[in-house]
Amino acid sequence: MIPSPSSANQADIPLLNHQVRPLTHLPTQKSSSHINPIIESSIKSFSEKIEDWITSISQPLKPHLNKLGRLLLVLTFLEDALRIANQFQDQNAYLTEEGFSPLLAKIFLIANITLMVTCSLLIVINKWSQFSFPGLVLVILSQAIAYDLYTDSSFICLNLSILGALMLALSDTLQPAINKRAGAGLPSLSEDHLKIRQTYLQLAGRILLVVFFISHSVFAWINVAEHLTIPHILAAFFSVLACLLVAVGFKARWSALFLVIITSIVNVMSNDWWSKPKDHPERDFRRFDFFQALSVVGGMILLINQGPGGLSFDSKQKHH
Repeated sequence: MIPSPSSANQADIPLLNHQVRPLTHLPTQKSSSHINPIIESSIKSFSEKIEDWITSISQPLKPHLNKLGRLLLVLTFLEDALRIANQFQDQNAYLTEEGFSPLLAKIFLIANITLMVTCSLLIVINKWSQFSFPGLVLVILSQAIAYDLYTDSSFICLNLSILGALMLALSDTLQPAINKRAGAGLPSLSEDHLKIRQTYLQLAGRILLVVFFISHSVFAWINVAEHLTIPHILAAFFSVLACLLVAVGFKARWSALFLVIITSIVNVMSNDWWSKPKDHPERDFRRFDFFQALSVVGGMILLINQGPGGLSFDSKQKHH
């Protein structure tokens, strides 16, 4: 997505390089046979109760999660198309200064608006996915080149996560085809091929999705606080931990739900563009970040709805 010309050269957002280390203080051999099974049983029982509670709450919402996730995912593209249309002359002048001819700049902007609106609507109604997803990926790549944003770490991290969300949405479109082939008794080779494609899309999607949370949301959570306190540090720590759990697919639905809640809170607190006057220089920048975050939240909702996929710890535990 294109930041406004005034915000194109924003400062890079540092990445988090800390590594979570496992516990090293293990019980002695003597007590492990008595304590470990009890602890393991308690944790498993508590885990099952939480899962049942989440399931009971989410069950009425489940039929609508897919549509909600898709709508949130494309909001950043729709907002970007609207902003380009409203700032068409400014965007055209900016591209002309960057070396585009006036005609080429107009064609580029009109093509971007058309692609973003058309492909976004197709994703929401879940039609012609073979055209809509490549169309939005083309928009991301073309804007990165046209606006020289391919060296901007903030832009890269945000759009990698949106790319991950698009992959999760694309993997979801394969499920009806898999069910149709299985129900019709068609050759299993074709069905297996679709399942493999879906599995790898889900793996790549959830890994790319957490890039945003590690590089942006955690630091935004810390920056929201005027004074860094233990609760803010704990929130940042558990956010990173949840990102790692989503990436490996362990308790992925729990972790994704936690990230949705945390990101929604941080997004409203740190990107309150509606509180700024229309002529305020930060308004466009905050609105840009706000809708980017909503799109990543949409990807997380899709993950909650469909699960982490076959290449995950959750899937292996289910089959055992």
